[in-house]
Amino acid sequence: MRLSKVVPLDENRVVTVYELRLGDVRKYIAKSKNLGDIDIKQLLTDEFEEVFDFFDELIQFKDTSETLDDLSFSEIPKIKDAFMEVNACFLDLIGQMIGLADLLGSKNSPVSESLIEPAQDSSAEDTAA
Repeated sequence: MRLSKVVPLDENRVVTVYELRLGDVRKYIAKSKNLGDIDIKQLLTDEFEEVFDFFDELIQFKDTSETLDDLSFSEIPKIKDAFMEVNACFLDLIGQMIGLADLLGSKNSPVSESLIEPAQDSSAEDTAA
């Protein structure tokens, strides 16, 4: 079952934040491939509509015709917290994938360094004993 969380913005306004579905991620990846290799500045300027449309499907206003455009910046942290909560499994998976990529891709990454250091310390103790 898809997780969701109701977020009260004020006394009269409520949004529901939904969990990502596999199809949502696949659709976004397909759109992203069309964007090619772009940096974050370009993504947040030239391609912002692509990202914005993606979140528009995950955040629904209740009993109002409001859209994401109507949100104030002070309301975004409430929605971000709800998004992180209902998408904890997805975000954890992404974190694991990034950690694995760091481990496999670079010996100098923080992840690989933290995995190597304990092994070096224990081997030094074994040698001293």
